[in-house]
This record gives sequence, C-alpha cells and structure tokens, in this order.
Amino acid sequence: MGGWAVDAGGRWESELPVRPVFILGYALGSGDKNPERGSDRAFRQTGLQSNDEEFRTYGELLRPELSNLSIPVLAVQFPLFSKSHVEFAYRHFRQLQAAPFLRDARIEADPDGINKNIGQEWMLYFLIKDWKKIEIEMVGAAFRAGDAYGALSGKTAYSLFAKVTYEF
Repeated sequence: MGGWAVDAGGRWESELPVRPVFILGYALGSGDKNPERGSDRAFRQTGLQSNDEEFRTYGELLRPELSNLSIPVLAVQFPLFSKSHVEFAYRHFRQLQAAPFLRDARIEADPDGINKNIGQEWMLYFLIKDWKKIEIEMVGAAFRAGDAYGALSGKTAYSLFAKVTYEF
C-alpha cells in the first residue's frame, strides 16, 4: 500500500446582509492505474467519510470513500438563529483513474471503468440546535450520474433524511 490523500478547505464569514458563510473545499485521494501489478497505491480510509458531522464532508447521497477520487465542494451557509443554520452545497466527483467501481459508496450502480466523470451532487441541509434538549437535522440531496455511468448518465437519484434528537 502506498496511497495518499489531501483534504483542504476554507470558510469566509462575511459581513454581507444575513451574514452568509462561504465554504470552498477540495479532497483528493490517490488511485492506481494497475493495481494488479505490484502494490496497490490507491488511498484507503476508515470512516473518515462518515456523515456524523455537521458539514457532510464527501456528500450526503453518494458518500464515497475518498479512494481514487477528486471532490471539489462549494457551499454557502446562512445562520438561522444563534446555533442553527441552513446550508446549500455542490460537489463534483471525478475518478483519477477510470475504474469500474467506487469504494464504499451509497449508490449501488458501478461506473463503466472507461469514463472518469462520476457525477454531481447538490445538498440542502438544515440544523436547528437552539433548544436546550432538542436538535433537529434535515437533509435533502440530489445526485446526477456522470458519463462514467454509461446508460445511466444524466439520471438523478434523490435522498431525504430527517432526525430529531431529544436529550432528557
């Protein structure tokens, strides 16, 4: 094994009306053009892509492992109350080496192994944490398959998730 990865980002808390926060990020995990020959140099991770964070690192619907992927993200977050916000995020997924699989993704269809463009995801996320004992999360996402999905290219999958936590 000799994989590597980079995940970097930044946020700008603006003074504009309604005080939006602008977020830019980029994640890149190595792939391996010929994993059958010698050691496999594709990056592997364990749980880093988990969505137990307020900011969904690698998307809500696709949720891939970072192996053999490039993922730029653009997001804007608007405060609602003191500890609550709504966020809109866009991600584009592209393989470094065209491969007929994605590691640990939620989409069950496999890429064709010829094209590198996996697709795009849009996410709308609400977090309400202003009550003492109740927290509410709602997430809607849409993923449009890219050229790597052949006949499924251009097809869109949707996801809707809601969670209410009550602490007593």
